[in-house]
Amino acid sequence: MNQKRISEPGRPLDTPRGNLFDRVMTVTLMVLVAILLAELVLSGLVAKRISAGHVRSVTLGGYAPKALVETETGFYPLYGAPRFERGAPVVLELRRNGDWMLCGPDESSCFPTSDTEWKQASAGSGS
Repeated sequence: MNQKRISEPGRPLDTPRGNLFDRVMTVTLMVLVAILLAELVLSGLVAKRISAGHVRSVTLGGYAPKALVETETGFYPLYGAPRFERGAPVVLELRRNGDWMLCGPDESSCFPTSDTEWKQASAGSGS
């Protein structure tokens, strides 16, 4: 006779692959981890670099953005507290994930811009 086994309360059925909920949760977790890893990789890749000139002044404070950097090409509101020296060259970087970063001369000290217009402008441009 082919009878199905009924599980006791609190004890799962003996199934080789687990139940559907466990499989769905595993796939969902794997997709979320893949998205996180892709975001980490893409956030570090630079699509374009534009010279932003030399630093004229850095104003710290306020609630958001945290800093305002003035160069001869314009003003850049930033999240974070950059320590750019007056006269230091800075570069505006467009990352592959669409984020704009203002970077110092060593290109290791980069700060995200708080202006969403940069993202809108980059979305509209072909490069």
